[in-house]
Amino acid sequence: MRLGIVSIDNKRHIALFNGNKIALADNFGVKKQAIKDLDREDFKKIENINEFESYDYSFESAVDKSSNIICIGLNYKTHIDETGEKLLEDPVLFLKSNNSLTGNNSRVRILKNMNVDYEGELGVMIGKKARDVSKRNALDHVFGYFIANDVSSRKMQFLNGQWFIGKSFDGFFPNGPYIVTADEIPDPQDLRIQTYLNNDLRQNSSTDYMIHPVDELISYISKYITLMPGDVISTGTPSGVILGMPEDKRIWIKPGDNVTVKIDKIGELKNTFVE
Repeated sequence: MRLGIVSIDNKRHIALFNGNKIALADNFGVKKQAIKDLDREDFKKIENINEFESYDYSFESAVDKSSNIICIGLNYKTHIDETGEKLLEDPVLFLKSNNSLTGNNSRVRILKNMNVDYEGELGVMIGKKARDVSKRNALDHVFGYFIANDVSSRKMQFLNGQWFIGKSFDGFFPNGPYIVTADEIPDPQDLRIQTYLNNDLRQNSSTDYMIHPVDELISYISKYITLMPGDVISTGTPSGVILGMPEDKRIWIKPGDNVTVKIDKIGELKNTFVE
């Protein structure tokens, strides 16, 4: 099942996707406004929907503003190598603010001289409360998967040793285009991930190369932070970012550029950058 948030005539809806057509959950008796709030009764109402229609809609963030956005840094060895960072034993965690949330096809505003970079990533949405769960049982707590772009201002990220501000500009966490429920992706470590800057393939890897796979990340985080339904984990980016290029070859994202992130079995997330 593919579930997302769309806007039609300035009204938000939970939508089910079938290609370019959608079904609006509220037409089938669902009152909820966020994917994370759907319960068993809601799923009974929508699980067998086969009536999809064409609408003029725009995508909203599939991640709700009330959710925690937990990001993983340095989770691919090739990305560590290209950036000159050190390989650490434990996962590197940081947060992004909720004002960074935006949806597929949105326009992301960038400021001048901020050295803006892309980071294509697999996103994980938690489906049920997870506290100190084992690695063996961790995937049982996943609601579904989505595509994320951990957009980063490299200038601000490394200004004072704290990554938060450089990662949290408005619109710096495009996500979606929807959530693909976990039953459709039994193995999150077997997905091709690619990022294009305009038409240039920049990142081309597989989630199989994560240092800390999804089940390990959930288990590790849940030992210290109780994960609640709707919380998301952005699992890190592979090599191919602009930061990893020689300094004289770095051409940062500029107004008019498009970044597209593609992940097998999910689809593609595309955003345009503007002044």
